[in-house]
Amino acid sequence: GLGCSRDPEIARRCAELTAVESRATGVHWVFAPALSVVQDIRWGRSYEAFSDDFDLVLQMGVAAVQGYQANHTVACIKHWIGDGATAFCSGSHAFDQGDCPLSEQELRKTHMRPYVACLRAGAQTVMASFSSVKGEKMHGHKRWLTEVLKDELGFDGIVVSDWAAVDQLAPREKWQDALVKAVNGGIDMVMLPGVVSSGHHSYEEYFQVMQDAVQRGLISQ
Repeated sequence: GLGCSRDPEIARRCAELTAVESRATGVHWVFAPALSVVQDIRWGRSYEAFSDDFDLVLQMGVAAVQGYQANHTVACIKHWIGDGATAFCSGSHAFDQGDCPLSEQELRKTHMRPYVACLRAGAQTVMASFSSVKGEKMHGHKRWLTEVLKDELGFDGIVVSDWAAVDQLAPREKWQDALVKAVNGGIDMVMLPGVVSSGHHSYEEYFQVMQDAVQRGLISQ
């Protein structure tokens, strides 16, 4: 809805107020803003986006990052990368995920631009996308998470997973392999369900798997 205003100052002010209210509850990190540039309104997370206009998303995103972080609340730009560019119904999870068919060159010219601007504005955290690029799940995509985001763009903040997204990197019975792939790909923090249900695992289990993987040389220190 904020994108309809086409006014970055409104986005900045809303972020400032959200930061104040979040800190009042003890929360100093928000999972916003979303930098999705929606090219197909049928995508299931279109409502999170500011616009289908790359320049407007860039301007609103930068303003939001500045608004949050000027008020001592860490912003999280999401979802890196290709959200909004996925082909309709191309994913395994209904409408909210999918595969982005764009080449790296095309992504750099379009969907990457708002992220670069927000990183320059000081965004401290990045959330990876549930979706895929050219058939490879972003949560294990070393090219985009490490080589481009961290090495090329110099991002030294935290890359956090989306909710239980790491589990999608491998069959359920091989969830340990999924965790290793995500960490080696560039994920720094894994978001887990607050309540462990069927098909998910506790953070204690994740800790143990990571320790074992480091000891076995599967994850470097």
